[in-house]
Amino acid sequence: GSATVVLVSNSSATLSNVASRTLTVQASQISANKTSALCATSATAGEPVQCTISAMDNGGVAAGTAADASAFDVTGEDIESFTVSFITSGTYSVAFAIERAGDTQIEMWFNGAALSPSQHVISVAPAAVDPSSSSVSCTSPMQVELEGTLLCQVQLRDEFSNPTGDESVDVDALSASMVFAASGSTSAASSIVQEDLGLYNVTFSAGTVAGLADVAFAYDDGAAAVIGSSPVKARVLPGPIATASALSCPNTGVIGASVGCIIETEDSYGNAAGTSASDLSATTIAATVNGASASIVFQGIVGTYGVVFEHQVAETVTVVVSQSGLADLSDTTTIEAGALSAANSGLSGAPTSVKAGSTVKFSINGRDDSNAAAGSAADEGAFDMNLGGQALFASYPTTKFLASGLFEARFVPNVAGAYTVQVTYAGLEVGTFALAVEPGPVRSGVVSCPSSATIGAEVTCAFELSDAYGNSVTDASTIASGLSAVVLDKTGFEVDTEVTIDSNSRSITFTAKSVGATSVKLFWSSLSSSIGQTRFTGASGATNGPTRAPSSSPSTSPSAAPGASPSASPSVSPGVSPNSGPTVGSAAPSTAPTVSPQEVSGSTNAPSGAPSQDDDDDDDDDD
Repeated sequence: GSATVVLVSNSSATLSNVASRTLTVQASQISANKTSALCATSATAGEPVQCTISAMDNGGVAAGTAADASAFDVTGEDIESFTVSFITSGTYSVAFAIERAGDTQIEMWFNGAALSPSQHVISVAPAAVDPSSSSVSCTSPMQVELEGTLLCQVQLRDEFSNPTGDESVDVDALSASMVFAASGSTSAASSIVQEDLGLYNVTFSAGTVAGLADVAFAYDDGAAAVIGSSPVKARVLPGPIATASALSCPNTGVIGASVGCIIETEDSYGNAAGTSASDLSATTIAATVNGASASIVFQGIVGTYGVVFEHQVAETVTVVVSQSGLADLSDTTTIEAGALSAANSGLSGAPTSVKAGSTVKFSINGRDDSNAAAGSAADEGAFDMNLGGQALFASYPTTKFLASGLFEARFVPNVAGAYTVQVTYAGLEVGTFALAVEPGPVRSGVVSCPSSATIGAEVTCAFELSDAYGNSVTDASTIASGLSAVVLDKTGFEVDTEVTIDSNSRSITFTAKSVGATSVKLFWSSLSSSIGQTRFTGASGATNGPTRAPSSSPSTSPSAAPGASPSASPSVSPGVSPNSGPTVGSAAPSTAPTVSPQEVSGSTNAPSGAPSQDDDDDDDDDD
């Protein structure tokens, strides 16, 4: 028919027609059931797919103009956008891209009517390997005995997260190495074997070097790139103690005060060895001190033990460490009379609360029998700090002489709780102060879900969070400020389901929507990788719910919903599957925590962020 287009002006209150034109609107002559399309039957993910449309009228004659291009439509599960171009009367070109690998069915339409035939199946192959989208997972915990083997899996993916790879190329392009930062020692993977498309089993032989190592994976297709969240941390455990390699004692000590010497122990390969008192008691290593009884205690550092004794006479004593079949080790300490009076001395600047793993720092004001400022470096060893047991310290307490009458005391508590700290000099009490040790920043978590769930049913999982020292983090406001969670289907894609976090009861609730193996992952706002995960099985007999691509920054917002706090005993999180998406990392296990302490003095609490390095011995309070 015809239509009139009118241009009007509203520059005044009364509208006036200023221009008009009449157009003739013609119906398209293209017939959908006479029109056909020819499409490529194969394609590569992300690359354009071309189809050619042969448009006809009811009489089978080529028909159509450029104006008809917008009336064509392309539909399919994996079609997000497309373009139609007019070539000549009766011929149109259609282009679109498909990102998901596998067989995809599309349909083509004109003005809402299906073309003949309308359906086309396109086989989409994965694109080239994208190292940043690929992932790594290793056996958990990430630790192995000397000369043992460490097993990891690498899942190669393209930029669209499709598993991809070519064994003839990948075996040469894929590399893996274990690098020990302390010694600089490096060892390459002993074998790389394909298990499935783009999935490779990587085996490392630990060798004879112990310690913490970076396990790095790279893919070199002309420009070497690190895979996923690589490197991951692994610990190679030392062998049993074979020898005491060194002994060192302080030059001086004070009558009645505890004196501590240090023994260093090694395994048969020269690695620092021994992580408990029982490790040493299983050897023939023993310590003696003339005129005093001595005990050997583990210092919390691999291969480091203390020989502790007190002597009641001012003289030089000899400490001897003996070991069957090997030469004795010996050193001396001169015991002197103490210059200070414990009763007249006192404490100042002690904090009232700290985070576990933070350095507690305060002053000891030394006074002699006449209440005058006194003391020297020789008195440092006469001071001792008691928190209820040495196992509560992450590092051995130290006292440093600063000036006459002034000492600085430090220690690092690592077990949360309320304590009374007692400071003594030559075994006599100088003073006490109350100290509340709170859990440190969240570093790990475990989540426990039912073993299976029915699709459409509500699932409730319990979780527990811990700091670097194993203290439980239970404060609801802390949990609400940083915890999030996602639910992943068996392919590693995020399930489109609302996740609710109850920070009070420490539980996660969501609706099961994915058939088969389903993972629940925990994330903490200040950490780049998952802090814990578990799996359950979605019951069969229902279709998968909609999914979306995994995200490294989950959008789930925790809520601190009020309510009772039921007891939950979550199980240890299983190892990470290589299909769990491109950002999976592995936390390094450790025998002794390696978190660098923060420093806290006076009434200043430790910050809640990551601990800062502070292991110098200068006198600057800003260290």
